[in-house]
Amino acid sequence: MGLTAADTGDGSGNAAWPLALIGVGAALVIFAHDGFWSVFNARQMERS
Repeated sequence: MGLTAADTGDGSGNAAWPLALIGVGAALVIFAHDGFWSVFNARQMERS
C-alpha cells in the first residue's frame, strides 16, 4: 500500500484532507459557475 495511516503520523487528520479539498474545490467551482453566468446573463440583457 505504500504509506499507511501509521506512517503519516496523524491518521485521522490526513484521511480527512482529500475529502476537505474535494468539498472546497466543488464549492469554488459552483460559486464561480454561478457568478460567471449571472454576469454573462446581465451583459446579454444590456445588449438586447
